[in-house]
Amino acid sequence: MFQQILESIKQFGSFSKEEQNVLIAHLEIRALKKNEFVLKTGAVSQHIYFVNKGSLRHFKSLDGYTEHTKNLFLENDWVLDRSSFTSQKPSEYCIQACEDCELLSLHMKKAHELIAKSPSFFRLGKVLEESNEYENLNSPQEKYLKLMNDCPEIIQRFPLKHIASYLGMTPETLSRVRAKVKL
Repeated sequence: MFQQILESIKQFGSFSKEEQNVLIAHLEIRALKKNEFVLKTGAVSQHIYFVNKGSLRHFKSLDGYTEHTKNLFLENDWVLDRSSFTSQKPSEYCIQACEDCELLSLHMKKAHELIAKSPSFFRLGKVLEESNEYENLNSPQEKYLKLMNDCPEIIQRFPLKHIASYLGMTPETLSRVRAKVKL
């Protein structure tokens, strides 16, 4: 159950067996059914989640019809609304399960307790760093090819309209790019 998260924290540094056990003791297991939310628009983000199983989408409605997908998450990803979590202000976004999910949840207060117990946990703050590496690419084809190379599972597990929104293009543009790439 906890092996995936213990592997993931290795990217932030070395954690002793005792520190790993303390982290596990602070985690809660949360199961979500497809289409359930871990965060709704207007709520304040209080948790950091780790995806053991499933997929989620971080998005907001722009006008009631159009949505902007900020991020797509799969197994071994850390999930949160960084802006709401760090500011403790209501979120403009929501986070919804796209498949049945098993998440490990760390409440903000528990995270602060961990940091107080050991400076090693301070390094977990890297989870709060945000970047979308697709924003800096110029063409839709470059964005799609990077996604294909970096995370082909996203292409297999999410609807094309969500992928297009995540890459900052229309579904029609994504269809044209996919047709060119297949040639």
